[in-house]
Amino acid sequence: MWATLDPSSRCPDTCHSLGPAAPARMLLPLLLLPWAWGARAASLTLRLLQINVFHNASSADMEGMALVGDLETHSMDCSTCKIRFRQRWAQQGLKPKQWQDLELLLHRYLSDFIRLVNKVVKDQGEGYPFVTQVFFSCELDPNGTLRRVCDAAVDGEDFISFDLDTGKWVTRQGDQLGIYVEYLVNQDKSLSTLFPFLERTMCVYGLNTFAQYGKESLERQAFPPVPPGFVTLRVLLTSRFHNASSADMELMALLGDLETHSLDCSTCQIRFLQPWAQRGLTPKQWQDVELLIHRSLSDFILTVTRIAQQQGMGYPFVTQASLGCELHPNGTSRGFYDAAGNGEGVVSFEVDVGTWVARSEDKLALHARDLLNWDKSASARLQVFFRITCIYLLRTFVAYGKVKESLERQAGIPAPLLLVCRVTGFYPRPIRVAWLPDGEEVGPGWRLNSSGILPNADLTYQLRSSLAVGPGDGHSYACRVEHSSLGGQSLLIPWEQGRGWVSGLVVGITLGALAVAAMAVVLWWSRHRVYQDVRPGESRA
Repeated sequence: MWATLDPSSRCPDTCHSLGPAAPARMLLPLLLLPWAWGARAASLTLRLLQINVFHNASSADMEGMALVGDLETHSMDCSTCKIRFRQRWAQQGLKPKQWQDLELLLHRYLSDFIRLVNKVVKDQGEGYPFVTQVFFSCELDPNGTLRRVCDAAVDGEDFISFDLDTGKWVTRQGDQLGIYVEYLVNQDKSLSTLFPFLERTMCVYGLNTFAQYGKESLERQAFPPVPPGFVTLRVLLTSRFHNASSADMELMALLGDLETHSLDCSTCQIRFLQPWAQRGLTPKQWQDVELLIHRSLSDFILTVTRIAQQQGMGYPFVTQASLGCELHPNGTSRGFYDAAGNGEGVVSFEVDVGTWVARSEDKLALHARDLLNWDKSASARLQVFFRITCIYLLRTFVAYGKVKESLERQAGIPAPLLLVCRVTGFYPRPIRVAWLPDGEEVGPGWRLNSSGILPNADLTYQLRSSLAVGPGDGHSYACRVEHSSLGGQSLLIPWEQGRGWVSGLVVGITLGALAVAAMAVVLWWSRHRVYQDVRPGESRA
């Protein structure tokens, strides 16, 4: 179902801006899904993340958080340097005096960090804005072995690491800037005092205490191995911009080729299209996802509208985005984000380097690339999403989808098959598509899914309807299409029995006859509209 999302609407309460202050607010969605940082294995892990957005020499925003396993336990109010406890048991790890010492140490560390970063920028002639990320992690095995990592990055690229064994900083970049920073931070010991303190307190005593008091919260089901080949979680976003204040959006998620979720963009509520699609996340976590999606869609609308205004684009136009991640059996993963306008590629996001690249050399693509690359914090947020959140969601959906499949195999129940009826190229928009087993229309239910009516680049429309059926059930199936271009008749496309009931088969039905008929209607409508818009006595330039 299409719905209009007003960029100024609140669902839930939030606001967005593309002005200079936007990067600070855009840090927040990055931290909305802290539970998606990966499930706990046999060992227990503490992760600390610090993100700074440096706008200029006198303005920097910071967000900090701590996770035990995949659960957010602490965050920091950087205006007061007070630690906030996100779990009831999160204060048990240290004594009150130790928490006070840690707050004081963090305050000194952050002040020195900002001072040193601005000194580097001034001495080396670097420019603003940019984003820094500091990541500290310690993993405690059941046998007592402790592994620690401390890395710092700039704009998503590894820059320098802290060796906890030697107490020295080591550059990850061999250029003049990297060598200078390594020398500077090793001379100034102020940045080297925090991490040994964290190792002595949080990494040993603290982790064991958290494991004791938060045992129930930290227990998570282990993810099953990835099936042969690779599996992909993909989100498809199609938007039609009527004017600067009106946009229709359609969003759906697919696990492989199976539709799992869609979004009602008028209410920001996720619809679950598979019986198991809601499992794996708690209701609160689904609310977090809905909030993240709404903020992202609002930012997307504002960005596209701004590009259209600056480039003098005419309305209406259609944008399409495909984003997600794929996971391979060897554990490697890849994130992707491709955006198009009116069917032509515009920009893609390179997850490894955290930058946008133009898909063509035209003025629009180059301008969109430069505008998106200006917002460094948004790029950092996307990197975290593709590397952590997306993979977590993908593993979760695979786990619960696989559980259902394995139970059906144990019970001797063949996996259901998916019939797909795809109708494209029709105009006007109203259409009715139904599945008929033995001539009787299938009613609403989990077996029946629809993509909703989506726009094509030529301003015609498309729709995809799928039906899950049991193999060998003996019924005959047909897809029925009703549209004004058919002159009051229905178009009936039967499923070909000769295709065979093969497990995992997807039967695609493309209604070419309707596409041809609809294209004729569109051509007539376009010509008719031209003359209709010209009043008597006027001419069109």
